[in-house]
Amino acid sequence: MKIAIVVGVSKGLGSAVVEQLLEQEYEVFGLSRNEPKTSLQQHPSFTYIYYDAGATHERGERFQNVLKEINVQPLSDIVFIYNAAILDPVGKIGTLKDAKFSNHMEVNFVAPLELSNQFLGFSQDIQAYKRMVFITSGAASSPVPAWTSYSSSKAALDMMVKSIAAEQQDTTSPVSIIGFNPGIMDTDMQATIRSYDENQFPAVSQFKQYHSSGKLRSAQVVATALLQIVEDTSLRSGDIVSVENYV
Repeated sequence: MKIAIVVGVSKGLGSAVVEQLLEQEYEVFGLSRNEPKTSLQQHPSFTYIYYDAGATHERGERFQNVLKEINVQPLSDIVFIYNAAILDPVGKIGTLKDAKFSNHMEVNFVAPLELSNQFLGFSQDIQAYKRMVFITSGAASSPVPAWTSYSSSKAALDMMVKSIAAEQQDTTSPVSIIGFNPGIMDTDMQATIRSYDENQFPAVSQFKQYHSSGKLRSAQVVATALLQIVEDTSLRSGDIVSVENYV
């Protein structure tokens, strides 16, 4: 049996990834704040769980309940994918009003750290193919003005991936962990980016040009690349991998 736990499945990349995992005969637990489309919820191998990555008081317990549902005896593969993220607050530091920095970091970094701790505690001694994949961004290594929060949280996520990979080297049954940069996709987040004015986000014209010139990849194309990364045993744990290498 192959099991996948995916956080952030309501739309975009997460939804496309779940569709392809189901096609590859995974049993999928899908976690998100908003419900995924009906066709996913009706699939016999998909289980939807309401999950708010920013809800610090309950997210740990909800994830633990998911882990309790997994029967490890017939398990051949177990995959954990963290796709949830928020972009706001957008704007230059010093100009933001009522910015929710704490919530941003909770969703983009603290929740992945907490869930990694739980997942590794659960899966460490399981004899199966084990891989964790975290969706990062090129902004983690290249500063984008007005995206200081987003760039910083994704940079922290990249270091988490590398650090956990280093820790796993000393275990008898290591879990592989990979960071995946999906590039620019045609998603709701991209539409939100294009809605900002230049005073709030100086690079908005560049992102509008990506859209108008057809440079945005579909979520389905990126999901196919992500599934290749899930199954690519040649990758070294701790690698930060770009979609460019798989399309």
